[in-house]
Amino acid sequence: MTALILTYHLKDEATRVAFYHALIDNNIQALTQKEDGCVKYDYYLPCHCASDLLLVEIWESPAHQTAHTQQAHFAKTQALKAQFGVTMDCESFSR
Repeated sequence: MTALILTYHLKDEATRVAFYHALIDNNIQALTQKEDGCVKYDYYLPCHCASDLLLVEIWESPAHQTAHTQQAHFAKTQALKAQFGVTMDCESFSR
């Protein structure tokens, strides 16, 4: 299993809301959850920061996560992150 915890940082709460809606409107979560090897791909709102969005990804293997990065909806996510000025922190765990 490979797990990623990504914290997306946006300039304010309104931008976070707009970014989240853009992800949902583009079916990023739904498409990713259908990928082979995807165990979990869910967004969360941290209590301590109104401008952050948390993403938790769990994959059956590193190869599955790597394959995810080759998908068209992954590229769309990258474009949306650039459009909304997202910076991010990423932690990864494997077992």
